[in-house]
Amino acid sequence: GHNPTRSKIAQGLSDELCPSVVHGGAQISPSSSIGPGTLVCAGAVVQPSATVGRHLIVNSLALVDHDVDIGDFCHIAPGARLGGEVRIGAGALIGIGAVVLPGLSVGQGALVGGGAVVIRNVGPLEVVVGNPARLVDLRRR
Repeated sequence: GHNPTRSKIAQGLSDELCPSVVHGGAQISPSSSIGPGTLVCAGAVVQPSATVGRHLIVNSLALVDHDVDIGDFCHIAPGARLGGEVRIGAGALIGIGAVVLPGLSVGQGALVGGGAVVIRNVGPLEVVVGNPARLVDLRRR
């Protein structure tokens, strides 16, 4: 589940050696695409025209709505909800039960905490938590 480790391992593998794995209890629209090395878990739903990148996890009961674009090496945690036309940058982590409202973006390497409700764009490498999601200043820790 660790995005940087998964990325490092995948660098040495060809896409032909990394099939995507979709649980029989997941629902994938025929008009969506799932990249190589990606795991879609039980109860996950990927709606029409969604693009799910390479070597990522769409975990149990996650919802990827229509026209969503998820970059490579991401983790969409259990129960997370991505509204229509959301953009998720490579290596981002969307926490358990988090919600990203339609049309928003989460930048590369960003972290959305569990249960957060994202109501505005999240920049690259930013960490947001809460409802509504707010930026956490990690330098103060």
